[in-house]
Amino acid sequence: MNTITEEQITAYVEARIGTFHGKRLEALENLQLSDLLLKNPYLFRSKNLVCAGDLVKSLLDAYLSSQEETLFGDFLEGLAIYVAEKALGGMKSGITGVDLEFVKDGARYLVSIKSGPNWGNSSQVAKMRDNFTAATRVIRHGNATANVIAVNGCCYGRDANPNKGSYFKYCGQDFWELISGDRGFYTRIVEPLGHDAKRRNKDFAGQYGAVVNRFTRQFMALFCGDTGAIDWDKLVQYGSASTPMIARPPEKRAVNRLSNIRSVCDVLRQWDYPGLAATVEILTPDAASTTETPAPDLGSLKGFLMVLGAEQPGSSVSLTTTPAGLFVAEWQFADNRSATITFLDIDYMSVDATDADGNAIRIRNGATRARRQIVVRALAQHGLLTIRPGG
Repeated sequence: MNTITEEQITAYVEARIGTFHGKRLEALENLQLSDLLLKNPYLFRSKNLVCAGDLVKSLLDAYLSSQEETLFGDFLEGLAIYVAEKALGGMKSGITGVDLEFVKDGARYLVSIKSGPNWGNSSQVAKMRDNFTAATRVIRHGNATANVIAVNGCCYGRDANPNKGSYFKYCGQDFWELISGDRGFYTRIVEPLGHDAKRRNKDFAGQYGAVVNRFTRQFMALFCGDTGAIDWDKLVQYGSASTPMIARPPEKRAVNRLSNIRSVCDVLRQWDYPGLAATVEILTPDAASTTETPAPDLGSLKGFLMVLGAEQPGSSVSLTTTPAGLFVAEWQFADNRSATITFLDIDYMSVDATDADGNAIRIRNGATRARRQIVVRALAQHGLLTIRPGG
């Protein structure tokens, strides 16, 4: 067995810990409020959280804790395989359910690596045991006398009774000693993990604060009434009601209350249209830098939002703007149906649409300018939109 040096541990950790921090930050940047709202609302209600910001922060922390456990578990698995490679000539396994293989004292070890000891329920443990049995059977088919030892290796924690009958469960100090040969190895990896942690966590903290603020604003718009109190019934309905909580199309008065491009994009994200929200933000910069750049037409964008409130089954939509700053949406369907709508404002729009046979769809005797309600109904008659109840 070879000795793992401090330099080898440090080099490995410093080369790869950045990946963990990068994925951690990426997960935060890609997060949407809807990802948090499916957490157990009853649990957070029992904590008597009355401030929207506190509730959002608690939801976010619970979500991120789960994400980070998974991400760091992947990092520790890679570290364990590296240690076994250097100390024992081990290798990453290609066997189903087995992460690491190595030979030690004449025995062939098959290791399933987990972060901590409480990693799964009885069904998952049974599945791991079945994987060990199947792998052992295959190995002994080629060598009937092979000494195969199955191990559930846990990177932290402890288990006072490691012998589980068909496999061993080694945790924390015992696991790291098994793959490194060093009884104190489990403490030697602590210091390198702090490499550049202060700077990386400062970057994360800045993004974290922005997300909390943004989600709090979105949450209050959805779940806090005029009094500012959290509407817990509405929050529970969001994740548990048989039908979606957010009615679409939105009420016109609700859309009229949207005062800027950002608030419209927040609605798009709440409806799970993050790509469209990003496109809108690109097409409508916060401030026109030159006189040639048209000011974003908020009324036109509100009209787009009202039409998007209906469903477009099996379609894709692309957005552009006219020189005057009006929004243009083009819906394409797999069966050659299409609709190009220019949103003049929240109430009026012009349409160029075709059905599956390529025939032009008539809107109020071919008028090029029509009210939103007339346009939506005509498109629905030709199967381009599905009007939801109340639309």
